[in-house]
Amino acid sequence: MAFEFSRYKIELKWGLILGLCVSLWVMFEFLLGFHTTRMEYGVYSGYIASLIPLICLWYGVREVKKKFPQMRFLQGFASGMCMVFFAALIVTSFFYVYNVYINPVWMDNGYRYVELQLNASGMNQTQMSEQLVQLRSLYTLEGQLFAAFMGITLQGLIISLAFAYMQRYRGE
Repeated sequence: MAFEFSRYKIELKWGLILGLCVSLWVMFEFLLGFHTTRMEYGVYSGYIASLIPLICLWYGVREVKKKFPQMRFLQGFASGMCMVFFAALIVTSFFYVYNVYINPVWMDNGYRYVELQLNASGMNQTQMSEQLVQLRSLYTLEGQLFAAFMGITLQGLIISLAFAYMQRYRGE
């Protein structure tokens, strides 16, 4: 049995929208210097990006509900997770291009910024060294790709569960 993209048209559409919006947000942060010269703002701007999956998944699951009014909870959840899967592929691919070609110093800048923050906090050298060793794996290409994929997937899992439940009982 072949995979039918037509069945997943809504999920593909909202997954693309979600993935592109997250990628565009990262570029917006980069252009504002939040990943280069204004790292202190970048720490907070990432929280705003959390609204993107909320909005996209809400509209995506709602559109599935309109197309399939008898949508059950698991159908809504599966649709949300399909959207998230498509988005995660786009975001992870984008982060590869971003970290390798667009802003190859981002990982080193991020690591140095955290190091400066730990230093300024008055933490003793032993604790600081231990934390920096743990953080070093995050500030690698593999760490960034893993974090991008898992971050959007886990966030999408929670949001999909909530929205599938809400849409399931909406209007009944």
